[in-house]
Amino acid sequence: MSTGSGNRANPAQREYCDCGFPVASLVSWTENNPGRRFERCKFYSGNPHDGLGCRYWRWVDEGNVRWQRDLCNHLLAENKALKKEVSNLKEKLDSMEVDNVFWAKQASESKVKLGFTNGPKLGGAKFMFYLLVAVILGGVIVRILG
Repeated sequence: MSTGSGNRANPAQREYCDCGFPVASLVSWTENNPGRRFERCKFYSGNPHDGLGCRYWRWVDEGNVRWQRDLCNHLLAENKALKKEVSNLKEKLDSMEVDNVFWAKQASESKVKLGFTNGPKLGGAKFMFYLLVAVILGGVIVRILG
């Protein structure tokens, strides 16, 4: 896999292939040559036996030493893992936002059912009285049915 990095900054220094076209400057991101710059014709065919396309292709920089290749591959793998983690965290956040909307709606509906709307609030003593009545009635109902 490679990605283009554009042609050289100075068009006067551009090289031309046998086709007469300016060569493209690219960067390799393969496992064996991560980050290495190369040039090739835009009509380059990777298969030397197909008889198609241009054959112009060359490395621009010196070869990577093993530690550079290993470091680049490690950093690429770490970057990929971090992107996956960010994606997973975004999914969790989206799920939590959906849950938050659901629970906010449930709380709002419960407040309406219990009479805790934006109207007058129950004072502490009044609330405790209603709670005590509910507990006593619950106990009476349990004894009757039990």
